[in-house]
Amino acid sequence: MSTLASCDRRTTRAGTWQSSWLAAMMVIKSARRVFTPGSRPPAELLPLVEPVLRLRDALRASPPDDEETRRSAADLVADTDLIQWACQPDQPREIREFGASLGWLSMTLAT
Repeated sequence: MSTLASCDRRTTRAGTWQSSWLAAMMVIKSARRVFTPGSRPPAELLPLVEPVLRLRDALRASPPDDEETRRSAADLVADTDLIQWACQPDQPREIREFGASLGWLSMTLAT
C-alpha cells in the first residue's frame, strides 16, 4: 500500500464533483489548523498557502464556479511528494490530517 493510500483510509467511489467538493472543504478545514496566526508551519508547507487561499476563494464564490474550483483543487494537490511528506507518522497530527485531506482530494479528482 502506498504512503498516500495508507495516509488516507477514506475512499470515495462516486467520482462526482460533490465528493471532490466535500474533500476540498475538508482541506480548507484542516489547513486552518496548520496555518494559524499563532503557529509557524514547516517551510515545506509554505508553497501551499496561496493555492489553499485560491481554493477557499473559489469555494466561496457566488455563484460558484465549479471549473475554477476544480482547477484550484488540482493545483493544490499537484505535488504528491509533499502530500506523502505530510502523511509521515513523525509529523504532528495537524500536518498528518492536512496531508490526509490533500490525499483524499487528490483521489476524488482522479476518479
